Amino acid sequence: MPVAGRKDIALNWDSTPALVIETIEVSISPFNQVNESFALAEGENKTLESCLAKARGAPPYSLPFSESSFFSAGRCVNGDDWSSRG
Repeated sequence: MPVAGRKDIALNWDSTPALVIETIEVSISPFNQVNESFALAEGENKTLESCLAKARGAPPYSLPFSESSFFSAGRCVNGDDWSSRG
């Protein structure tokens, strides 16, 4: 579950730090009330349909799911760019 204030480090293919990503806001909604803007705020999908299919466990995903589940979306910002650091 995303948490506001959490910072993650994205790595390059060679496992060197590339970028800090900070979660600045987390929203939670009942699954049956998720709209497109809410679903796409997560940033992992390009359409509401693909987001909902993933949440429902459509192949190739295998997540536990029920229509009464809650859906969370985190809004993030890119922080420090570490790609040029040695």
